[in-house]
Amino acid sequence: MERLGRGLSWGTESVSLGSLVSPLRYDIVVRGEYFEWLALHREILDDPPRLIELSRSEPYFSWFAGVVVPRFRPELATDPDGLLEAFGDRVMRSVSLLRSVEESGFDPKQPLTLETGRWIQPTATGKRLARRLYPGDGCHRLALLMARGETVLEPGTYRIRTVLRFEPLDNTAPMLRELPVTRSAYNEFLELSYGSLVHTALPEGEAPPSEPDDGQLAEVRAVAGIDLPLLAS
Repeated sequence: MERLGRGLSWGTESVSLGSLVSPLRYDIVVRGEYFEWLALHREILDDPPRLIELSRSEPYFSWFAGVVVPRFRPELATDPDGLLEAFGDRVMRSVSLLRSVEESGFDPKQPLTLETGRWIQPTATGKRLARRLYPGDGCHRLALLMARGETVLEPGTYRIRTVLRFEPLDNTAPMLRELPVTRSAYNEFLELSYGSLVHTALPEGEAPPSEPDDGQLAEVRAVAGIDLPLLAS
């Protein structure tokens, strides 16, 4: 594995996009769906005021207001005009990314960055996953890849940043608080990573079984045990 310095190295294996996104990054699903929405509304892409106005009714705005603002721009929580201006900037950057990729493809000089650690910690919400790689820099590009039907990251298209102890980010929990996600949609999201195991672990209409079990089945049930109360609320 080629080292790039500062804990960075090139990825040398194919990585499933589904396993990167599910179960911690429902926000990337929301961003991918927004790129699909943009592609269906090309007639307003050159009318920024109209585009931004309509985008405020999309889950993309809920992601921005409910995840980006509290984590990165908390001052905007009490500045409605500033929040709308910042959201408008984000919308137009997404349009620029969409157009750039449609015209020229993804820039190989801007690889995605995935995160890992020698020790993987539980998330702040208590989820512990038995996997090594997690999304880092470039999540809008990751979302656009999914929106375009891609299912894997190929070697050479991403770098890995390794730290001693890494705590994965759980953006699914705040998104479930912000959006009216159905149980069916949530199960489909889990299936991106766990496939048909979701139906065994979480029979439709039931709470996660409480009996102990091992491996991925236990992981699915533990994750859902944290998420489903948020879904119900």
